[in-house]
Amino acid sequence: RLPARTHVTDSWLEASGQSLLRHHKDARVCLRHTIGSQVCTAVFGAPTLSAITCLRCDFDIRAKPPPLPTALLARMQASRLQEHKFVCAGTASGCIGVWVWDDDGDVYDEQAHVAWLGAEPAVAERQVRPALVIEAHHTAITALAFSPLLLFAGCEVGTSKALDALTG
Repeated sequence: RLPARTHVTDSWLEASGQSLLRHHKDARVCLRHTIGSQVCTAVFGAPTLSAITCLRCDFDIRAKPPPLPTALLARMQASRLQEHKFVCAGTASGCIGVWVWDDDGDVYDEQAHVAWLGAEPAVAERQVRPALVIEAHHTAITALAFSPLLLFAGCEVGTSKALDALTG
């Protein structure tokens, strides 16, 4: 739960319909709600990330990589993100955080959350930290798109960058 004055700016429903990702306006974290016999909430965030300005999710696990040169196939097979569903978030400071969607994370620590956010803690059971943080730009990231090999980041000054999706 976040303060009532914040509204949801993004919601992503995972294909199975059992998990929902939500982001609230000006928040530095996202919340994954997994629906089972109970609702389990996980906070996706990190102390080093600023406010999230855009989100992009990939819930499509690729069973077979596209026909590519052998060297590129080897890099893709070595990537943790190629084998998992994942979430990318652009931030106000120009970073991109990448989280593995199915990561269980750690037990949620309310005091640590308050210390690094300086805000009211979320009501959650788990904390998931990013698998990768990329310093992509010097201004806010406003748009994200990706392919198996490239991550495209658009920023508030109108420029875009293409980044290696496996290494940043």
